Amino acid sequence: MDKVRGGPSILLDSLIYYLDASNVYSYVSGSTSWNNISNYVKSGGTLVNGINFSNDNKGCLVLDGVDDYIQLPQITNNQTFGKYSFSIWFSPTITITSANTTNYMLMEAQNTQLGGVDNYLYFLGSIAGRAGFQTFNPFSVTYTTTNLWEANKWYNITGTYDITTSRLSLYVNGKRESFTTIANCYFNTNTYYGLGAYTNPPRTWFYPVRIASYYVYVKTLTDDEVLQNYLTFKRKFEL
Repeated sequence: MDKVRGGPSILLDSLIYYLDASNVYSYVSGSTSWNNISNYVKSGGTLVNGINFSNDNKGCLVLDGVDDYIQLPQITNNQTFGKYSFSIWFSPTITITSANTTNYMLMEAQNTQLGGVDNYLYFLGSIAGRAGFQTFNPFSVTYTTTNLWEANKWYNITGTYDITTSRLSLYVNGKRESFTTIANCYFNTNTYYGLGAYTNPPRTWFYPVRIASYYVYVKTLTDDEVLQNYLTFKRKFEL
């Protein structure tokens, strides 16, 4: 298996966006930039409002849940990717249980042009601690069965979509926990795109969390491929 520059093995086929806080080519100490180390686009993320770096688990970014967020650049045009996968390694700094009543955003990919599709990965106070992968216009959502997210424990969430089967899937730690079917749920980033908050002003849903890596593919990862990427990093996060 090939390697990303300076990093561990990861699936490279159709990888278009890859941020890794433990990779010296992706994050430079003291920087407000988080560099993309795939070959698709050069632009990386911008760390907003004083996000700190931690050496925990070889490197992660710490968002305070008050005003911190990571602003990401546009990587798609309007209704571009009909087959896609995204994945994020994160560790909440507060415990979320089925009694959660607060909204937290992990990822927002929003397109307000031409009625384009939006994509969200979130915890809502109304969904009993589960994580949701939602698209809008057309609306669809699928939720994890996991509803306990312990503080200072690491998790990997992967979302995938295949426009040929209309299947929207959600995985936790390498295992698919849920799916639904909905047509034409493209991936769009051409208006608001970010991690750790609802970035469409006024910014809300700030999440107190450590984020280690985030990556996007223009393909629908199979169950085996999702598991392969999870196993690549499992030991790093002491799982």
